[in-house]
Amino acid sequence: MIKDIRQLSAYARDKNILKELKINDFTSSIISCIIIYPNNSAEENFNNRKLKETEMEQFIQFYKCGIKLPVKKLI
Repeated sequence: MIKDIRQLSAYARDKNILKELKINDFTSSIISCIIIYPNNSAEENFNNRKLKETEMEQFIQFYKCGIKLPVKKLI
C-alpha cells in the first residue's frame, strides 16, 4: 500500500491537477487523498457512506475506504 500512497501523494502535488481544482496557493494547500480498495466485509450499500471514513493516522489528510465488490453468481 505504501507505493499507492506515494503515487497518490504525487498526484495531489501536481501543479496541473491543482490548477484544475482552482488551487493557486500551492505551498499552503494540503489536498485530501483517499485510497479506495476492495474489501468483501465492507457494507453492501456504498451510496450513503463517507469516503473519508477511516483516517490513516501516520499521514495528514489521507483516508482509506474499503468497498464490497460485486460477485458474479454462478448458475
